[in-house]
Amino acid sequence: KDSRGGDLSVEAGSFGWARLLGGIDSGRIGSSAFRADLNLTHTDGWRDRTAYDRQSMNLRWDYEKDERTVVKTIVGVTHIDQQTGANSPLTYTDYLFNPKLNYLPVAYRKVEALRVSTNYERESGNSLLSLTPYFRDDSMDLLASFNLNSDPTIALTQNQSFGLMAKWRQDFPQAMRARLIAGVDLDVSPGGRREDRLNLTTSGAGASRYSLAYTVNSRVYDYDVTYKGVSPYLHGEISPTQRLRLTGGVRYDALSYDFTNNFAAGTVSPGAGVFYGQAANTTSNFKHLSPKLGATFSLSEKVSLYTDYNHGFRAPSEGQLYRPSVSTTAALALAARDAALQLKPIKADQIEFGVRGEVAGASYNLVAYNLIKRDDIVGFTNTSTNVRTNVNAGRTSHRGIEAGIGAPLFDKLRLDIA
Repeated sequence: KDSRGGDLSVEAGSFGWARLLGGIDSGRIGSSAFRADLNLTHTDGWRDRTAYDRQSMNLRWDYEKDERTVVKTIVGVTHIDQQTGANSPLTYTDYLFNPKLNYLPVAYRKVEALRVSTNYERESGNSLLSLTPYFRDDSMDLLASFNLNSDPTIALTQNQSFGLMAKWRQDFPQAMRARLIAGVDLDVSPGGRREDRLNLTTSGAGASRYSLAYTVNSRVYDYDVTYKGVSPYLHGEISPTQRLRLTGGVRYDALSYDFTNNFAAGTVSPGAGVFYGQAANTTSNFKHLSPKLGATFSLSEKVSLYTDYNHGFRAPSEGQLYRPSVSTTAALALAARDAALQLKPIKADQIEFGVRGEVAGASYNLVAYNLIKRDDIVGFTNTSTNVRTNVNAGRTSHRGIEAGIGAPLFDKLRLDIA
């Protein structure tokens, strides 16, 4: 299909809002096609000193080697410069009469990101091979607004990722329409954190305390960490009868962090009554098996019942493991460090039952679900020491019913309600 052409959108509004979105498509040139998209966005923000700037570009190259082999390459570049005090709390009086005030005007976030990936797909008979190598290079300079009143720091985090997503799919049309998918996700991500404590210039007190300016005190975190992940998986589908479709799969995650601290194990203190716990060089390993099961039964051509069971798993992040919160004594800092290193992965089990179909031209979906989450990672503040740490939070239960219906009203107008 030849889609040669382009599109351009220009927006402007109050509070300095402006955005330009543009794209150009080469259409088919021999065996290739090219696409470029641009996003330029600026706003001054409706609150004081809450500006936002973004410049990003995406480039895409599609190459069709033959009828069964296609290659898609995407390159994305993004720059973001944002004043992040838009979430500043206010006293009730200021909320009513001066809501544009920003108590945290020094907060900011600067992001640089590069994404490169190539997807290779090759069909051969009833099989499909897909290979997607990728590279990412990210950095963020952050003066976090949510830490200004408790742990004011500037953090520079940098990370690269080298990975491969490999998948093989085989269909068996004569054997109960069976399908088998096998794959593996590989990722090696070296990165690091450099974080400095700040001396703040403030005015006011309590709920109306302003953070007006800052100077850099001294470094409190300086470490390198490499994430490695090997995750093979297997997925199968089969239809024992014409109406029944069964699915099942399993994924095994072997994940690790190799941590190297440029400080000695113990604590770092940039001033009286302020301590940061430092972990020794270590490796944190997380291994887990995650199954899933599903079934769909067709009551008729337009009505189906379905049920699914899924098990989820997420390892703690680099910051949760190796960057515990500030403490008021060396002993508390060491305790916070040790607690962070003991964090367990989050695990979740969800089962759902539903019905979907069409009636009188309208499509509908009704599903009831039950989700049990174990060892969720949440922030906990000790009220006796006022020290905040991340902890595994036991067990939570989430239950609900979701419903959706949609129908075309006219040729080019559709209504969907959820």
